[in-house]
Formats: sequence, C-alpha cells, structure tokens
Amino acid sequence: MLRDLGPGETARRLNRTPRTLRRYRQERGLNTEGDYLANDGEVSFEIDKSPPVGGWTPEALLEAHGLDPAEWWVANVRVVGNQWGDPEAPSEQVKLAVTAKPIRASARIKLPELAGWKPLPKPKARKTAGVKTAVVCGDQHAPHHDKTLHALFCRYLADEQPDLIEINGDLLDFADISRHRQMPKSGPSGEYQYTNTVNECLQAGFNILYDYRKAAPNAQIRMQFGNHTQRLYFALVDNLKGLYDITAAEDDVPALSLRRLLRLDELHVELVEKDWEQAKTRVNRRLTVLHGHSTSKNPGQKMLNDLTGSTLQGHSHRISLNYRTSHDLDDGAETRLAGECGCMCEIEGGLDYARDPDWQSGFMIVKHWSDDDFTVAPAIYLPGRLLIPDGRRYDA
Repeated sequence: MLRDLGPGETARRLNRTPRTLRRYRQERGLNTEGDYLANDGEVSFEIDKSPPVGGWTPEALLEAHGLDPAEWWVANVRVVGNQWGDPEAPSEQVKLAVTAKPIRASARIKLPELAGWKPLPKPKARKTAGVKTAVVCGDQHAPHHDKTLHALFCRYLADEQPDLIEINGDLLDFADISRHRQMPKSGPSGEYQYTNTVNECLQAGFNILYDYRKAAPNAQIRMQFGNHTQRLYFALVDNLKGLYDITAAEDDVPALSLRRLLRLDELHVELVEKDWEQAKTRVNRRLTVLHGHSTSKNPGQKMLNDLTGSTLQGHSHRISLNYRTSHDLDDGAETRLAGECGCMCEIEGGLDYARDPDWQSGFMIVKHWSDDDFTVAPAIYLPGRLLIPDGRRYDA
C-alpha cells in the first residue's frame, strides 16, 4: 500500500531535491501533485508498452520508465490482462504493475583486489611467559585513515613485534550506507570526499590489515565491529534481510560477512562477531577492551562509574587515562583504570560530522605480566611524527 509522504520527505529518502522529482515527473507526463513513494522508499508504476526484444527483464522494466538500473532494482511485478471487443477476435492488453526500490551503486559489493598478493603464513606460536605487549588501536574509518600515521604505525609494529594488535572498532567508515544524509560531489560544497562506496571502504580496510599483518607476521590480530563498521550489517537487515546470512553451497561463512569480504581468514585476523555495543575482549583478566558508546566530556569517569575492572575504549576519538582507587575493608585498596585510545583517522574535516573536533591521533600500548599486572601508556601522533612513550620517535 502506497502512502503519500510529501515531496520533501520523498526527496530526502531518495537523496534528491523536490525540484528534481517534479522535473522528472513532468518530463514523463506523470502527475506532479502527488507522490508515489512507498513507506520503505519504493516507487510503483504501470507499463502498457509492447515488450522489447528479449522480453521484460528487470532492467528493461526499469528503463521503460526512465529509471537507471544502476540506481533501482525491481522488487515486485504484477501482470494485469484485459480483453474486449469481438469474442472471436478480441482486443487484448497486458499491463505490468512494477514496484522498484532505490539502491546505491555502493550496494554492488565485491571482494578487495589482491594486487601482488602472496598467501601469508600462519602466525607462529606466541610466547606464554614474560612481559607481553598489546597495541590497542582503532577508529581508522578507512578510507579516511591518516595515511602518514598508518605508515609510521606499521614501522613501529615491525620494530616492536607486539603479541596482540587489538582493533577496537570502526576500521571501516561506510558513510555511503549511513543513515546520515550524504551530499553528492556536485553539491553546494563542491568536491565532496565522504561519498566513498562500500567497495572503496572494503579495499582500504583490507589494505590496512594486510599492512599490519606484514609488519607483525606472528601477532594475534583481533577486530571488533564498532558502530560505523557494523553499518554494513544494519543495511542488509534493513533492506535485504533475506540475504543477511546467505552462504555459498558447502560453506559455513556467510558470503556478505566481513570475515569473507575482508578476507580475514587469509589474513589470520580474528573477528569478534558480536554487536558493537555488547562486544568486549580481554587483554588479560584485569583489562578489557570495548569500542565504547560514550562521547561525553569524560568517558573515562563514566566507565569507572558503570563498569568493573579496568577498561580501554575507542569511539570518542580522544586520548585520556583515568585512575580510581577504592578501599575495601577485607580486600584493601584497588586501583582501576579507564582510558580512551584516540583515533587513527584524518582529524581535519571531522569526517564531515564534527567541526574543529577535539580529537587526538594515536593508540595505547599495554605491557602486561603473567600475574595480570599491567601498565598502559599512549603513543601520540602529531603531524609527521609518532611519539612512543619509551622515547622512540618515528618521523615521516
């Protein structure tokens, strides 16, 4: 059942202007007063033309009504037949009632390209004793990751050879399938950089992971979703629920999962397949990592209030460390830590949703012992240089 949403709401949902919709309908002799957008963004129309050579394919149905098959897909077709006149030689008419839904070109997903790809060996067994190093990073927002920071970070990984690289969310940006409005490159702001397709995000994210793996071939690499990265799954559930976990024959990995699309098994990267708000991993028994959902003035204090133990989060794109000591009559004093890990994306421009953002670039370095003691210190990136807390500096 179609419902009139009004020209403004229709234009917003189709990422068009009301004037563009009116002109589109005038050129095709359609009623310009009403609107034919359904609740979920559909359009419906009837075709009474003779079928083209090859018949009414979905693409031909769309083109017959002036819709670009690259931007729409046929969701439903209903055939209506009429006969009239002489029963011995009746006149006949066949109408097609078509329902189409808008898509974006970014929905045509493909696997990242493997230029110069060589299969990577399985990481060797990691040490079980002594002091271990974990690097907690995230919020790369590929393809909007800071390219210089990425290069310096890989140099650090190659030197440090950490035991664990924890990517605590938002490796990928996926702005093009966000619920937020995206202006085209021809919009009022001119060249617009936040319109990257899903495929561009996947390719950039794969390249980042491949570089991490090459730099630290034996590290455990673990990755959480984050709210931006999980946009792909939300888009599938909202628009193509039946394809959410579609799997090839004789395979147990869904074809549209990030495990498949980022080639994580080939890169030996573990994916934490839990909702971004619920996912939590452990560096050791006393320190956990989550993407986080607080962007308040002091998320660290909020974590210390709401959570037990010590926690590192991303999401806020800031760097901070907060400590709190509590006293128990039986157990004595306990000191807990809550930290924000910073970001590895481009700060300039604020990913188009933050103006002059108070963000800091960098990551956290954790040293931890077999008895679960640990220390945490930030590595700070300033334009062209990466500062490591032990005194090392990497210059571009």
